[in-house]
Amino acid sequence: MKGILVIIDGMGDLPNKLLGEKTPLEDADTPNMDFLATRGEMGLLYPVKPGFIPESDEAIVSIFGNDLMFSTRGQLEARGAGIDLTRGDLAMRVNFATIDSLEDKNIIDRRAGRTLTTEEAEILAKALNKINLPCKFVFEPTVQHRAVLVFRGGFSDNITGNDATYVQGKSKEVNKISNCKPMDEEDNSQYSANIVNEFIGKAFEILNKHPINNERRRKGLLPANYLLVRGAGSEKPKLKPYKKWLSPSYMPLEIGFSEVCGMKVVTFDYPKLESLDSYENLYEGLEKACNFSIKALKKNHKDFDYAYIHIKETDLPGHDNKP
Repeated sequence: MKGILVIIDGMGDLPNKLLGEKTPLEDADTPNMDFLATRGEMGLLYPVKPGFIPESDEAIVSIFGNDLMFSTRGQLEARGAGIDLTRGDLAMRVNFATIDSLEDKNIIDRRAGRTLTTEEAEILAKALNKINLPCKFVFEPTVQHRAVLVFRGGFSDNITGNDATYVQGKSKEVNKISNCKPMDEEDNSQYSANIVNEFIGKAFEILNKHPINNERRRKGLLPANYLLVRGAGSEKPKLKPYKKWLSPSYMPLEIGFSEVCGMKVVTFDYPKLESLDSYENLYEGLEKACNFSIKALKKNHKDFDYAYIHIKETDLPGHDNKP
């Protein structure tokens, strides 16, 4: 093997008062990274371009030399979740979230407090898959608060999501939900947006009254009563091939990206979130991911030129403002 590309997602940060004005990386104990830094070369890059704040999919798609026009997060995550897609199937990334009501539209938490267990997500998904729509669809929970949603048919992906915080290349906190909207004048785009909005409205009525969420409220937890969707895609991403690459992956996005690029994907089952402490699950997942990646490299290093390893756990505390 000639090289290993390790992406430590979300590791870059700003000085923090809680850390004595150090960044989390400056404050951390990093002997192995220090070893590499003192014996190698360092540099900086913009994953996309100056002033563009990328999401995870946009960053990795660009780092591997691809045009963002030819890839969507929904398609990558759905493929990474093992859902078979045909051209025209509309795939979207989903968060279980918490809002106050459809009338007031206030987002309370974009991840339902990060306390939604795997079992709870699976039970809620089972109820959502019974929604009656004029088309077939699949709702699949993935890891913690994450899920993917696929509408079967000849849909347009030229529609917005329903969370205005996620606007390509920009960072802004908008704590109001919105309807999905067409981004052109085509009838199919309007129809596609209408179908998504119909599903989301019906999903709220089911989720808000579901026994799982009633029990969560009783325990003082945020209900997972709303679905935030983004990254609509109805075409298979067109990405450069990386045939002689190994990808030890465990999150749907990275699995889907690696498979579309033609990498050899080896994976494991991410630990289920069984308690209310998502960070306990995070550390368990990080340890398992590191150990699995090391074993995969030892076993396969003679058969591949390069390896791509993506560590996701470092990104989550940044989203939660927990240095």
